[in-house]
Amino acid sequence: MGDILSQKKIRAQNAEKILKELLRSGELARIDLANKCNVSPATVTQVVTPLIERNIIQESEQVASTGGRKPVLLQLVSDYGCIIVIEVLFSSVAGHVFDLHGNEVFSSVISDHSLKNDRLYKGIIGFVENVKNNHEKLGCSGNILRLGLLVHEDVSDTDLLLLYSTDVISESVPMEYSLSGKFGTQVTLDRIAHYSLNQYLKKTLTLASPDYIYIHIGESITATIVLDGKAVSVKGQTVLDVTQLSFENRNRVTRDNSGSLSGDYPPALTKIISSLLVLFPVNTVFLGGVPVENDKGIIHKVSAEFSSRVAVKQWDERLANVSKPFAHTLLEKSIKHIVRQAFY
Repeated sequence: MGDILSQKKIRAQNAEKILKELLRSGELARIDLANKCNVSPATVTQVVTPLIERNIIQESEQVASTGGRKPVLLQLVSDYGCIIVIEVLFSSVAGHVFDLHGNEVFSSVISDHSLKNDRLYKGIIGFVENVKNNHEKLGCSGNILRLGLLVHEDVSDTDLLLLYSTDVISESVPMEYSLSGKFGTQVTLDRIAHYSLNQYLKKTLTLASPDYIYIHIGESITATIVLDGKAVSVKGQTVLDVTQLSFENRNRVTRDNSGSLSGDYPPALTKIISSLLVLFPVNTVFLGGVPVENDKGIIHKVSAEFSSRVAVKQWDERLANVSKPFAHTLLEKSIKHIVRQAFY
């Protein structure tokens, strides 16, 4: 029995290697797959055969070679499963569906205005159930491998909670937990700036786990502290409203009659950063939001206050289709689930 379990474990590990490599490379011949995964060609055949039978991998058309037999290329079956990404912005909510090749195959606006708590939950459920029930008409798979929530920094953590009440007790539950239970799939939540910043830093820095603070100016001034690549939770909140700290700075930043922020941002941001650095002494602070994008002088003035102690940089949030790279990250995380579906 032990030997059988050990063989299954080794086969599953090899299957993960092969599926991850096909996800990265797109399509490969068996011999190339063996070389990249550091396994024998016989192992590739042993692993790939049941994956082909279960319609997870397919053989593509033969292509021309320099001589001899034409190689057969292997690739993931695009419609074996799908990844759903829900983008939750302050002013709208949209859903996106991606196939196993990372292509967006369907998208729809869930709401053209802000949704919170129970209304947001119902909107997401409606989108996901539409995909499950009408996937053939929509041109996508109904096998949802993973659900991702990509949330803007202007949306507070409390907007993502659901209240469950009984005669005895009431309790707030994170929305991703409820969605996971509802659809029986894993749900990953991340913040737009946090996700995109981490991806940027992985590509440009040698640090495996960068530490930084991201401050966003929007409906409020919020701060996200990232240590070892993960957002720090303070009293259950990963996006901290630090607007009040700016009010304490001789009212340099105020709210007008409509509730919008305005004022002299550099001294207010300097005050906020100084306060946060006392508890979280990082070396890099990113600033984002419309005021920072419109006034390049903000970065210069705030940076001058900290000299060489802390690098203060602008983070431009106007990213093209951040949902697509997020979906690719979720695809990589779904490989274990695909292997379980195939071998267990």
